Amino acid sequence: MREDLEQQEQMAALRAFWASNRKWITSILILLTIISVSTTIWKYYKDTKLAKASELLASAEQAIGNQKISDAILITKELSENYSLYLHRGLAGLMLAKALVFDDRKKEAESELRDLINHNDVGISWVARIRLAGLLLDMNKPVDALDVLPEEIPDNWISIASDRRGDVLMVLGRKEAARKAWLKALNSYDEEGIGGLAGKMIRRKIATIDSLQISKETGARQ
Repeated sequence: MREDLEQQEQMAALRAFWASNRKWITSILILLTIISVSTTIWKYYKDTKLAKASELLASAEQAIGNQKISDAILITKELSENYSLYLHRGLAGLMLAKALVFDDRKKEAESELRDLINHNDVGISWVARIRLAGLLLDMNKPVDALDVLPEEIPDNWISIASDRRGDVLMVLGRKEAARKAWLKALNSYDEEGIGGLAGKMIRRKIATIDSLQISKETGARQ
């Protein structure tokens, strides 16, 4: 009997609580439902976009492999317009630029790489910078090449970017600055423990500068 009375009291209390707080409880439930649905929709949207970006990247790679550069350009343009923040856009752009260089369409490759410099992924941005600097050297534009390789370089890119910067400075006749850049690259390679062939090549470059300097000093004394 006591238990029945207690249950009735609890039910009465619940009904009273519901009557007093029905509006804000309903509002909270509606809000939670909206949040849940929105989260599900957003996840579906992101997953769908990611899948589409992956599909476009694969199509770009296939087009380039089949030497259908015009198709690859259109696909990369779609990635640039609709998936600019995705890694897929950057990867497709790098592949396209390489194919354009191979096809002797250097101006178009330059334009693509310049666009990729502004990509939000640091890796894509710096690969684009390094490749663009090399391309500009081939196009006999060393001053422009130096402009895309600033002195301040992220730690992960010091070795290869400083190496390329040294190449550019050497072409500009700034031998001592080139030597410093190559030493910076060499030290970075040594710290990473991955120098190998690249390290040997840099040592040869530095040795060449040192030999030129010795020859110059010897000639001056004579």
